[in-house]
Amino acid sequence: MPTLPFIEDSWENVSSIVKRASACGVSAIVPWFGMSMRDRQRDYFYARLDELFPGMRARYEKAFGHDYMCPSPRARELFEEFSILSASLGMATSVEPHLAPTGEQLDLFASH
Repeated sequence: MPTLPFIEDSWENVSSIVKRASACGVSAIVPWFGMSMRDRQRDYFYARLDELFPGMRARYEKAFGHDYMCPSPRARELFEEFSILSASLGMATSVEPHLAPTGEQLDLFASH
């Protein structure tokens, strides 16, 4: 659940997503109250900001520069509120990694 800083990082937005997900039967949400911005992604993202949110690009550039990690300034507060809400709804906030079943590894190039 990446969250765009300064755009989507209000508690009203986050809580509505969590409540809607719960109503749809979602059992876990792994939150990230921020986003990543790879070098090749940055130009495209900034162009969309210019188009959809005039003036927001300057705010992003000032806050994050060329950083890869772009956390919401409210990340800690949002995570605390998110944790309380998700617990009250019985939703997990992490998931176990999916591991392949154990067993004999087949040879990819064996003739059968």
